[in-house]
Amino acid sequence: MAGMVRFLNRSCLFRQAFPLVTRRSNMATKRQTAYDEMQQYWAKNKQLARPLSPHLSIYGYHLTMVMSITNRISGVALQGILVGGSCLMMVIPMKFTSIIDKIRSWNIHPVIIYSAKYVLAFPFVYHIVASLRHLAWDTGVGYKGPTIIKGGYAIMVATALLCTGLVFGVKPVL
Repeated sequence: MAGMVRFLNRSCLFRQAFPLVTRRSNMATKRQTAYDEMQQYWAKNKQLARPLSPHLSIYGYHLTMVMSITNRISGVALQGILVGGSCLMMVIPMKFTSIIDKIRSWNIHPVIIYSAKYVLAFPFVYHIVASLRHLAWDTGVGYKGPTIIKGGYAIMVATALLCTGLVFGVKPVL
């Protein structure tokens, strides 16, 4: 196709009537590069003494924003835990029960073990509870100001209770 366009452009019949391909040297002299355009923009702003946009520094952090960011971070953490743990289990040449027995033989203090369980349980629980809130929002429920704030606190309480239930209430069966 490109060869045909070049042939038609070079042929005597279409040269004058249909200039299909312009030469690069002509194109470069007509247009300004993006870098030059950006430099002109910043020079003009500096000359007019315009301040930079404050971006995120002007916003006050509120509960809904922080919880939305945390929901996204917990989703990424969940993905990392699931993929990393799955890959690790495929690579390690031991059975899962022998890994648990080896960890128990280290005699780690229970505070460290329960803290690690909380760290592992939090993204899972929080992401599920916050996603249920988003599902409710998708149906149009809970968009009023006080309801959003109460829902945020309810998610924090539910996450704490469910994490505590998972950490202390569920006993491993081995």
